[in-house]
Amino acid sequence: MAIYVISCEFREPGHNSESFQQRLAAWSAVQALETLWFIDTPSSAGHIRDDLRQFLSPGDGLFIGALSGVTAWLELREQSDRYLQLRFGG
Repeated sequence: MAIYVISCEFREPGHNSESFQQRLAAWSAVQALETLWFIDTPSSAGHIRDDLRQFLSPGDGLFIGALSGVTAWLELREQSDRYLQLRFGG
């Protein structure tokens, strides 16, 4: 399994990101910052992108990348601090 970082920028004024966030919650994603999540999944980055596309408007930005184990962070939400410490130390 890989740990992915997902970041999204909703550029459509008034966009409701609730369905996007519900999809991430269904994957047990951990929210680190307002628009940054971590998930642990056997899926590929492309599969995650294709799945999340249905919740985006044209022009919205989406980034998905695998974490390599080399990480550094500061002042993330408490649950994501614990999530990364358990997986990578820190």
